[in-house]
Amino acid sequence: MTDEALSSKETKRLGDADFTYGEVGATQSETLPGNYDHLRRVRILGTGADRFEQAVRILMSWDMHRIAGIRVRTSSKHAVPGAVAVLLLGRGSLSLEGTSACRVRHG
Repeated sequence: MTDEALSSKETKRLGDADFTYGEVGATQSETLPGNYDHLRRVRILGTGADRFEQAVRILMSWDMHRIAGIRVRTSSKHAVPGAVAVLLLGRGSLSLEGTSACRVRHG
């Protein structure tokens, strides 16, 4: 499934926007920031190098979101540092966009 790419104007606007929270980069440490609900799920995806590479491709190409039924408009085909994305639920005029933008900070 392929979604519409973000325009260069949208990419710049989203990439230059201030973050809406102060703990930017906090998930890089073992201890997650307080004052948030944290959800952890563990799933066995299979075994072996081929399955691992498939999981990496799905995660790093935004397909994890698409498989979950979320439309994704991105600045890059891959989730690389500096990439921005807008996640949309629903279709057409019923899509929920607004605060669903995200930016990849670390690779």
